[in-house]
Amino acid sequence: MKNEFIIEKISETNFNQFIHLLKALANYEKLDPPDEQAQIRLKKDGLSENPKYEAYLGYVNGKPIGYIIYFFTYSSFLALPTLYLEDIFVLEHSYIQFDNTNYFQSHHENRRIAKK
Repeated sequence: MKNEFIIEKISETNFNQFIHLLKALANYEKLDPPDEQAQIRLKKDGLSENPKYEAYLGYVNGKPIGYIIYFFTYSSFLALPTLYLEDIFVLEHSYIQFDNTNYFQSHHENRRIAKK
């Protein structure tokens, strides 16, 4: 059976899934997850008209299995905008279902289409 892989930008609709995956990463790293106030800031900062970060969820067969967070910064030495990859996370039990090459290819295609 072929797995259907979809990438979706975070939104009001899927934000709780995003938080669930953030908590899974914190658990994996043995760190405290974002508290309630941090979750409020994450939502405000990620879903605002001019978001401070971009985040996308990856789904396999309709189930959220991972996410990516990135934002742009500025390199004083290059004098150019620079992409900073904050997190890329995939649930451990999903590795077998997941080909990260497809994840990045799909993300690239989605960004290309969105810019049109």
